[in-house]
This record gives sequence, C-alpha cells and structure tokens, in this order.
Amino acid sequence: YMGKQQIIFKQNCCFSEFFRKRDKEELNLYQFEKNVSRQYKNIQDEWKNALHKKQLRRERIRQIQALKTPPQPEQEKFVIHDVNQGINLPTQDDQIFAVIQIGMYQYLSLIHI
Repeated sequence: YMGKQQIIFKQNCCFSEFFRKRDKEELNLYQFEKNVSRQYKNIQDEWKNALHKKQLRRERIRQIQALKTPPQPEQEKFVIHDVNQGINLPTQDDQIFAVIQIGMYQYLSLIHI
C-alpha cells in the first residue's frame, strides 16, 4: 500500500456526543433564522434591544448610587424666608416642616404635632 496513510481514531463517546448536540443546536438555530419572517425578527429585536438598554440603565444607576456618599448629619437649624418677620419661639405648629428625600426625589412635608 503506497502513498496514502490511513489514520484511524478511536472516538470517545462523551466527546463526540457533546459536539453532536452542539452541531444539532447550531443547525436548528440556522434553520430557524433562515425560515423566520423579517417582521417577526424586527419585533423580537425591538423588545430585546429595549430590555438590554433597560438593564444597562439599571446598572448605571446602581453604579451612581454606589459612588454617592451619604450626607453627614447636620445640626438642626432654622431657615428664615422673611427677615422682617423674625423668629418666634416656640414656633407655631403649622410652620414646622421637613424636607424628605425618597429615592432620588425630594418632598416638602408639613409636620403636624
């Protein structure tokens, strides 16, 4: 027998089974992509892209919140908006308020004692 040499490989069942499954999945995906309509693919891409952008936005907000340092506790203070009126101690109940931050928004809240 001259010229060509024939090499015989002994195949491992697990190794070839892995590639057999992978090849089958790739072939099914290829056939699906060839047979799917463009309209269906565009609709699917639209919501997948929106979902991806939403995940990126959530990650960016998490990073911003992680970098944000909490404010240091401050001493209580009076803020006078009308200098001519001055401060009357004790303050009236309808003039006591607090600024509350919930999430990224601030709210003005009247405190009723």
